[in-house]
Amino acid sequence: MVTTAAKETRQLITAFINIHNVLGPGLQQILYLNALETELLRMNLPHRRLTKDNPMEQQIKNEMHPDFIAFNNIAIRILTTNCIEDEHRFDMYEILESTDFPVGVLVTFGCKRILFENVRHPRK
Repeated sequence: MVTTAAKETRQLITAFINIHNVLGPGLQQILYLNALETELLRMNLPHRRLTKDNPMEQQIKNEMHPDFIAFNNIAIRILTTNCIEDEHRFDMYEILESTDFPVGVLVTFGCKRILFENVRHPRK
């Protein structure tokens, strides 16, 4: 049986792949952020885009924040690096700790093949 979180994560991965197929690798992060917002709207997936000016209404207590919140409980960070590094995972752990979300998704568009990784809350 597929859990709701797994189904939601698969929908997000589909959105990431669609973006990568259209834009390709190696562009500026803002282009992928804009494309993801457009794709999530097109797919009718619930989300909120967060900015540095308003990262989240009192929910995030540190300076690290996700780029998007999807389905009200999945944090998303968009990267343009060649790989997902431990630093990115640590940042996502910090986000999950401060929001109490069960899962976060890291995705990088910085190489020929799209890379993504689910990060689970350390205590959930």
